[in-house]
Amino acid sequence: MTEPTEYSFIRYLEAKRTVDDRALNQQVWRRLLGELQVLPRERSLQVMEVGAGIGTMLQRTLEWGFGRDMEYIAADSDPSLLARASERLPSWARGLGWQIEQPHDGKLVLSSPRQRVMLEFVSQDIFEIPERPGGFFDLIIAHAFLDLVELKTALPHLLSLTRPDGLFYFTLVFDGATILRPPVDPDFDSLIEARYHRTIDERIVRGQPSGHSQTGRMLLEALPAKKASILAAGGSDWVVTPPYPADEAYFLHHI
Repeated sequence: MTEPTEYSFIRYLEAKRTVDDRALNQQVWRRLLGELQVLPRERSLQVMEVGAGIGTMLQRTLEWGFGRDMEYIAADSDPSLLARASERLPSWARGLGWQIEQPHDGKLVLSSPRQRVMLEFVSQDIFEIPERPGGFFDLIIAHAFLDLVELKTALPHLLSLTRPDGLFYFTLVFDGATILRPPVDPDFDSLIEARYHRTIDERIVRGQPSGHSQTGRMLLEALPAKKASILAAGGSDWVVTPPYPADEAYFLHHI
């Protein structure tokens, strides 16, 4: 496992796709699919993903079986990540047999015999997304995101964007455990873990706290407090071991 000579956040996001694929809780995913099937079919699903990055979660919705017409907004505060998403998704989708249209309004339309997806990339911070009375979206997705923001302000805002009968899918939320094996030195390893978690707890973005190392357990308490029902929950651990398939060796180096 040769150490890279340079590091790229975009490459990191691409490398962790296979790690996330394994980690995502399949019981929760199946419950989400079941709930989506009972939503009205006379219109397209309205979906927003915050912290959409380079579009890997959108790929999962197409590969793993949403099976519904969708209008999908991929929002991220970093325009360079969305630019990479718009570059990589068309060729990936064509490889799976999707037809691609790129209208002049900047949207991307993906079509198959069973499904049509209108995709829009929006470069906005989560708090720049305007609230909508009564909500608007059938589904809000936040993948590996909620531990990077202040939960007590981000969660109410996200829930305000959801229809009264809408759904949320909050995945890979960090909850305070990092295990490195084999140990180098137990005391030193514990120190590294504690300092890593402290960087999460003390992160400041634009002068405000942003994230917590125990967001996972906090989320399980915060959702009922906001009158949101938890239909399914489960573990989603990253487990990365030799021989490091795909680009997972780089993923570990980047971490």
